[in-house]
Amino acid sequence: MGSHIQLFKQNLNSNSLLASFNEVSDDDKEISKDWSYLRPEIKVDLNDYKEYLLTPLPQNSLLVLSQKYHDLWAAEILSSNKIWTKVSGVVIKDVFQGFILPSNAEKIRLHFKPYARWMLLSHLIWLVLIILSIVNYFKKKNSHAAGLLL
Repeated sequence: MGSHIQLFKQNLNSNSLLASFNEVSDDDKEISKDWSYLRPEIKVDLNDYKEYLLTPLPQNSLLVLSQKYHDLWAAEILSSNKIWTKVSGVVIKDVFQGFILPSNAEKIRLHFKPYARWMLLSHLIWLVLIILSIVNYFKKKNSHAAGLLL
């Protein structure tokens, strides 16, 4: 996966955190002047499953991933209370994937859950129906042939 960054700014709640970041120009100097940042450690990267080790902060922060936003990414945050909590993704700068992290977040795990995975189930159902039809055809053929022999 590409780059990732954990951004934070003093005295901002989660609502104003995203709004404040989206107002920043694309100039790196403005981001580095007003915002502090950390680089989370990647623990697992399996394309559709990712885990990051975060630096727990006393305030909310914003995790920005250099990948296109997609609403089928599901995320869970592990806080200092050792309970996994679901969080929603947010669109960063009209393109990037982001997550608002609550204070004291220690770890985040991301799952990509596309609907295409469920297509396998429909394929299996069709396969079973085809096999049952073939079995039924040969049963009828064999019973008809056995009736002719009598």
